[in-house]
Amino acid sequence: MIEIIPGLQGEIPINGRKGVPFVDGQKKIAASAKHFVGDGGTTRGINDNYTVIDFHGLLSIHMSPYYDAVRKGVATIMVSYSSWNGVKMHRSKELITGFLKNILKFILKLITFMHL
Repeated sequence: MIEIIPGLQGEIPINGRKGVPFVDGQKKIAASAKHFVGDGGTTRGINDNYTVIDFHGLLSIHMSPYYDAVRKGVATIMVSYSSWNGVKMHRSKELITGFLKNILKFILKLITFMHL
């Protein structure tokens, strides 16, 4: 599904930085990587349910599309309504701030993008 990102947002220029949110002008639209993270692994496949898995499993099974989306310059990432091990994803400082912002540097890059 990440191959749709350049189709929606435009191709990152050859001299452009990979991993930085990019939208090529007014005729393109921002893509969104959904639903961060583990939404596809909820108990019994029920929407807005719990994903019960350890941190290593979450990273190795559910995180790879987000690595790829950030590398492709995705402009937005929507956080899931589901929970990871009993904690609502929207409240997971470990995953949103710790991983998405500090490890993938996504928020920092988005702020840079918005000031262009």
